[in-house]
Amino acid sequence: MNASKLAKKIKRIIDRHIKQKGYEVEAVLQTLTGEKMSSGLSIIDNDLPEPIKETIKIVVTGHSIDEEATALGDNPIQKLDFISIEKGIESPEKVVEEGKVLVYDGKHFNIILASPATLAGDLIIKECQARSMS
Repeated sequence: MNASKLAKKIKRIIDRHIKQKGYEVEAVLQTLTGEKMSSGLSIIDNDLPEPIKETIKIVVTGHSIDEEATALGDNPIQKLDFISIEKGIESPEKVVEEGKVLVYDGKHFNIILASPATLAGDLIIKECQARSMS
């Protein structure tokens, strides 16, 4: 079996067992502009442009809390594990990558890991991890 046929079979399995059963949820992926990414703290309001926002679908695989996120042990950080299923034809704003911000369930998460597995260039499944920003 070649990779193209295998990719088609996996797509059918994903459609039947993930998409049709409602395991995919919507989230907003924010791409920060170059100025906003490189700028540090500033007391001057430069009216930086809003980030580019795109709605994507993800499959949440885990949710945990890091209780001792700081040396003092306060301010726990939430961790979100999820899978992104892409076709390889998405616009750059819809591609899940490290450094982008995911808004899920009203909370902002910084994507710290996006590990892709590609099959015949038709199917990209990314195992991702994100940390809360507040």
